[in-house]
Amino acid sequence: MEIMRNIIILGLLLGLVSSSFGQHIEICIKYNYSSNDSTLSRKYETHYDYNDNVILTSEYSWSSYYENVWVGEEKQEWTYDSNSNQTSYTEYTDWSGSGEWKHNWLDEKWEKTYDSNSNQTSYLTYSWSDELNDWIHKSDDEKWEWTYDSNSNQTSYIEYSWSVDLNDWIHRSDDEKWEWTYDANSNQTSYIEYSWSSSLNDWIHDSDDDKWEKTYDSNSNQTSYIEYSWSSDLNDWTHDPWDEKWEKTYDSNSNQTSHLIYYWSSDLYDWIFTSSIYCETNGNGSTNILKEFDLGEIDLYPNPADDQIILQMESNDYSSLVVRNITGQIVMQKQINNTQMQLDVSALQSGLYLIELQGKVKSITEKIIIRNK
Repeated sequence: MEIMRNIIILGLLLGLVSSSFGQHIEICIKYNYSSNDSTLSRKYETHYDYNDNVILTSEYSWSSYYENVWVGEEKQEWTYDSNSNQTSYTEYTDWSGSGEWKHNWLDEKWEKTYDSNSNQTSYLTYSWSDELNDWIHKSDDEKWEWTYDSNSNQTSYIEYSWSVDLNDWIHRSDDEKWEWTYDANSNQTSYIEYSWSSSLNDWIHDSDDDKWEKTYDSNSNQTSYIEYSWSSDLNDWTHDPWDEKWEKTYDSNSNQTSHLIYYWSSDLYDWIFTSSIYCETNGNGSTNILKEFDLGEIDLYPNPADDQIILQMESNDYSSLVVRNITGQIVMQKQINNTQMQLDVSALQSGLYLIELQGKVKSITEKIIIRNK
């Protein structure tokens, strides 16, 4: 029965164990031990620079077939700038008969650049050409670029693809572009996506693109968030039922006091209130939810309506309702005596109306369309 044991030998060359003393190399050799054989198995090398960054790793296997020599299997190299930002990576996965590392078409190489604040500004990939015996760009290589404002906030991201025919970086339909904006306090205020149009040879918006906006108060508390979708028909940003909107309020100590949530109604072409959360802050700074109100408490149908509207409520929290036209004029007022009631709207002209349910601690406003003949 063979017994396998690993003996690790650490050889430190060109320096001492502590990286603070300079560049050094760690070598690990693995031996095979059995009852009738004792041979070398594998060797691993790791090289470090003066900042203790790994600059080279390599793996070898022992070959008695090649006159008892180490044969390279894989090697990686890295470079860094003066701030220890990684600037390149190169692979070697081939070994020549003369004992030298070589590249093959499976190897990878990439490069990165940075600005003076160590923000990454570009990423570039290469492919190996056996025919040219050199690194080149191929159709599946990528290039990315980033920009930043003076506060190191990322302001844009853009993708490129390599054109073999043009021998240059271009944009294709699957490339993406993003942009961000910020206020004076570096709070992110907007995000917008672009898609590449090969026919127009320019960045445009399409139905897959997204846009959102945020607002903040003077204490940098986020007060609202709203999503947009691109309409190819309108050639503009609009909303669809998948978009979200919410609003938050705070007290003078920046404690959140409410959170209102909306959804987009394509029928009414407007935001519809769906739920709200009201909060209070304890003396220890923790926040409790006082009450959560959900639009699911109210069921109003049909919408649009012709002459009758059915209103159903899950609770008795509401005592009265008011119906207003789009100018704000009150066209109907009623007391709410139970959780279900019927409204006769046959006398109302066709158009958009607001139905406001009022209570002691809360109120809810819904929109409804009347389409009398």
